Amino acid sequence: MPYKWCRNCGKMRDFRRLESDAERAAAREVTGQSNVDPYIRCAHEGCRRVQRHGKSRDGGTLPEELRIPAAE
Repeated sequence: MPYKWCRNCGKMRDFRRLESDAERAAAREVTGQSNVDPYIRCAHEGCRRVQRHGKSRDGGTLPEELRIPAAE
């Protein structure tokens, strides 16, 4: 997992590739890009940030239903 600056968290966080079709579809909508392969998302609990690998300003916030759930 890449360790990158998350604009939503305001801290350095682990990021991961977009995994589900729902994440990829939402990322297309949020970024306005048809190819979301270069995009990664913050893996921190509760975060919805998606951003381009290597360019933290290029991204956005995924919908609430894609929030990473709290660990139990």
